[in-house]
Amino acid sequence: MRGIARAVLAAIFVPMGLAAATVAAAQAKPLQVQESNLEGYTAELMEVAQSDGVLTVRIRFRNTGPQKTRLRLVGNERDVDKFYVVAGSTKLLPLRDSEHVPLMAGGGILEPEVSPGASYVFWAKFPAPPAGTKKVAIYTSQTPPFDNVALVEAK
Repeated sequence: MRGIARAVLAAIFVPMGLAAATVAAAQAKPLQVQESNLEGYTAELMEVAQSDGVLTVRIRFRNTGPQKTRLRLVGNERDVDKFYVVAGSTKLLPLRDSEHVPLMAGGGILEPEVSPGASYVFWAKFPAPPAGTKKVAIYTSQTPPFDNVALVEAK
């Protein structure tokens, strides 16, 4: 009976915790904001953190336009490597799993529809930059570079 009670409590409280985490993430202040090449969208750099040899990047694309539109982030396999990180003179491409699937939102083709006023959080995993790196630049095909971004250790 205790197992069932725990499962019921987890079913109730875990989604509430996830919802609270989602709200907190949505209210977090961006590190940088860029205009994008996507009509009606701005791009907000939300996180650049490294942990255990992996660099995680999160960018929130916000639909500032008056209508629901398709956000074309990754249209085909060639688009994946248009998201990259530069640390000094080192270019870091997205990590891939054992089946060569990119470790990023959507895992490949990614064209979500976003309502007016809503946003979509894109994330990608990269190899950590060389030791001693303090700042990086984040490149996407949809925005100017996010330059001079300070690295932090993930908590």
